[in-house]
Amino acid sequence: VTLNVGGRTYTVKRETLCLCEGSFLAELFSGRWERSLRRDSSGSIFLDIDPAVFELLLAWLRDKKIETPERRAPPPNVQKEDLQHFQAVVDYMGLRPFLDLPGLGPDGWAAVNRPQAMLTLGTGPAAAGADSKGLGGASGAA
Repeated sequence: VTLNVGGRTYTVKRETLCLCEGSFLAELFSGRWERSLRRDSSGSIFLDIDPAVFELLLAWLRDKKIETPERRAPPPNVQKEDLQHFQAVVDYMGLRPFLDLPGLGPDGWAAVNRPQAMLTLGTGPAAAGADSKGLGGASGAA
């Protein structure tokens, strides 16, 4: 599958994108919504999300694809200042249950230390149906 993610082009196996069964990402690329996915002028599927976050998730998915019980896919290495945005995209894609982020706070999500304060990051915009997600324009994909 060829994707245009925020202006960057990626070629990815569909099975990689569908690895986390039941996630919005997997549903989006299951083939069920193929005709309703938004495409750019070259025919690539267009996702209007941050390409830097997508690259982290794609690298993690590729690692997850080859993980073994002895060697689990390492969690994405997200810079502290980008963590809240990363979490929002993970929730948006429905990937939170699949990310194993040990030691980073309740439910595997980070509690970020800020000077003189501790901020526990929220859950992001994971509610509602696919049409509110805006990814590729698929309606009812959730």
